[in-house]
Amino acid sequence: MSARHLLLTTLFVAVSGFSQKLDPAKWSLELEPPAIPAGAKVLAQLKATIEPGWHVYSLTTPAAKPTTIRLADNALFEQFRVFQPKPKRAFDPNFNLDSETFESEVIFLIEAQSKRDAAPGPSQITAEVRYQMCNDRMCLPPRMRTASATLSIDGSTKNAEIRIPAGYSEFKPGTT
Repeated sequence: MSARHLLLTTLFVAVSGFSQKLDPAKWSLELEPPAIPAGAKVLAQLKATIEPGWHVYSLTTPAAKPTTIRLADNALFEQFRVFQPKPKRAFDPNFNLDSETFESEVIFLIEAQSKRDAAPGPSQITAEVRYQMCNDRMCLPPRMRTASATLSIDGSTKNAEIRIPAGYSEFKPGTT
């Protein structure tokens, strides 16, 4: 192997490793309540913890690559709705437009309705999020991540009322 080939290979591996490791958001999923009777609703909190200097785009931003959120296919649910808190709207030098972003931490909410005939027992619930992150100088390519939690269908639990906190709005695809 020539010195030039070795140098190029080393450079490629180093750049690849750097680009794979640079992900300034960590995602987690928490369910409230963690156990429900069949036919009840659960509120999933999809949380992004964002490193300083970076931001993630809202579900409704007119610029950049908006965040998208869905529940992975699961026979447990009939339907789900996604909510976001009010994003920060400001000029984005990366796109030379106003954009909507979240910094530091954001919690998206997913209200999911379980089927009336859902089988009792634990089930893995997975949220899928596609997002793009930028700082004031550069943007990373869009990423797809998942976060999971366990939901138990338990006929002995009571049906809890699900409340969306003030300041959250439902995201409906095709709207801004």
